[in-house]
Amino acid sequence: MTPEGSSSERRADNPVGDITLQDAISLVVRQRPELAAFGWERSARDAQLRQAGAYPNPVVEGVAENVAPSAALRPFSGVGGVVQSQTTVTLSQLIELGGERSARREAATAQRDVATADYDLARLAAQADATQAFLAVYVAQEAVALADQTVQLAQSAETNVGARVEAGDLAPIESTRAAVVRAAAAVELARARRDLAMHRERLAAMWGSSTATFGRAVGDLPTPLEPPVLSALAARLPEAPQAIRRAALVRSDRGLLALERAKRIPDVALAAGLRRFGDLQGQAYVVGATLTLPLFDRNGGGIAEAVARVAKAEETSRADQLHAGVAVAAAHRAAQTAFDELRALDTTVLPGAIAAFDAVTEGFRLGKFGYLDVLEVQRTLIASKGQRLRALLDYYHATAELERLLGSPIDPTPRPSPPPGEES
Repeated sequence: MTPEGSSSERRADNPVGDITLQDAISLVVRQRPELAAFGWERSARDAQLRQAGAYPNPVVEGVAENVAPSAALRPFSGVGGVVQSQTTVTLSQLIELGGERSARREAATAQRDVATADYDLARLAAQADATQAFLAVYVAQEAVALADQTVQLAQSAETNVGARVEAGDLAPIESTRAAVVRAAAAVELARARRDLAMHRERLAAMWGSSTATFGRAVGDLPTPLEPPVLSALAARLPEAPQAIRRAALVRSDRGLLALERAKRIPDVALAAGLRRFGDLQGQAYVVGATLTLPLFDRNGGGIAEAVARVAKAEETSRADQLHAGVAVAAAHRAAQTAFDELRALDTTVLPGAIAAFDAVTEGFRLGKFGYLDVLEVQRTLIASKGQRLRALLDYYHATAELERLLGSPIDPTPRPSPPPGEES
């Protein structure tokens, strides 16, 4: 049976229509070569576990003695003679007295769990990478639309300024200034389109395509909600895939330590068989036992090595646990910062910038404001919208990183808005 995501199951899809976030995640998870490699490793560890539980094979041994004696021995052969032909067949079985089989199974089970955790971590990483790449395309599309809107505003302003210059209301230099603003907006539009093309190619490369043939990144993104408090996220770290992997690594090394300790106890091989005397046409039973005497090798070095590896695994686990806590705190801080920025932009900055732009634009048309005033409010509005796009991308990147670290959705819940007059 082939592992999930193996080369025999993957189909090299490269979509040509619009794609959603779930489409991108499914493509990346199904077609990412690294996931297939982890799937094969998991299958190998399953096979290793089956082998670890196998008992030693019995050994059959056959021996024929005194066959075809030389001429000097022939007077002593035959019935009643000293030299008689004998055939012995024995069956022996090694008995592991130290519990090696259970120790092997314990270590192999832990190693299988490590491989499973590695696969889960790789899948979560693929999902997070696909999410971030898709959102980068989505936001880049919005940036292109915003840059195009800026060009249109600059062209409209240039037309209005030209009309007023011809009417003698403005100096000719204002036409030059408006043309410069429109040209700068066109440059920003070209840059936004190049950035969009780069992000599209990066997303397509994640599912194994050298070119981006899909249409647009579409779909309604989840509404940004305030992340849970850090303590609630940190409490979920012991159940995260990375924590499961750390624990499995420690169990694997402890199982290997148990195996090394079991080797100190010598195994015994029991044998039983039948011996047939050819000349007498008789037979007799034979039994035997073989036991290794632990005089020169009591596996002290192997045990010491295993003890050191267990200590190393435990220290590494503690260090990784600290690093995971730091990573969650950093991602939470980034998500909270982006959410606070989005809230400020949506409730205060953008409404004010839009209102100021509408008022000054109308006032300019009526001759109440100069072109510099229009240019200033236009720049403020465009900058505010661009800032919101960047904050939105930061928010989704941070939440995707949190979900990768925790191994599950963060389930953010918004806090209730304070009553009017009690805003902090």
